[in-house]
Amino acid sequence: MAIITLNAPERLNAIDAQMGALLDMAFAETGADPQIRAIMITGAGRSFCAGASMDRLDEVRSDRARLGGSDPAVFDAFDSAPEKYRTRYTIPMAIPKLVIAAVNAACAGAGLVLALAGDIRIASPQAKFIASFARMGLIAEGPMTYLLSRIVGLGRASDMLLCG
Repeated sequence: MAIITLNAPERLNAIDAQMGALLDMAFAETGADPQIRAIMITGAGRSFCAGASMDRLDEVRSDRARLGGSDPAVFDAFDSAPEKYRTRYTIPMAIPKLVIAAVNAACAGAGLVLALAGDIRIASPQAKFIASFARMGLIAEGPMTYLLSRIVGLGRASDMLLCG
């Protein structure tokens, strides 16, 4: 089993451009390694992942950067996966291995998308799942609406997505 740890506890493991690129590479490498049969993703410190870095969102809003940010070559390991699965938050669905999200604490926004994209989620008693998009004036990204409604049901998903 490979363990991928989001390791920026000082910012609650919010995903910035550098962490995102490293996460992409970690998924590509572990997904392609025949010796690895399962992948677990977790967060260091008191948060699984607080979502996308607000600094990164500010760059995207001001049109200084694209949200993707990684070299497209990082996804070469997933040539057999449909193009729609070649994004940071959907790669776990394309990996033909068990992907476990070990949610140790707060799991919000893009971090929630990442956890939902895994095959299973294991939550500690301190885990909190937060769809914070509406509070920030954003739409739920990637496969959030599809995955959340399939996992928790349409009513609970609507409540989480519309009320934050």
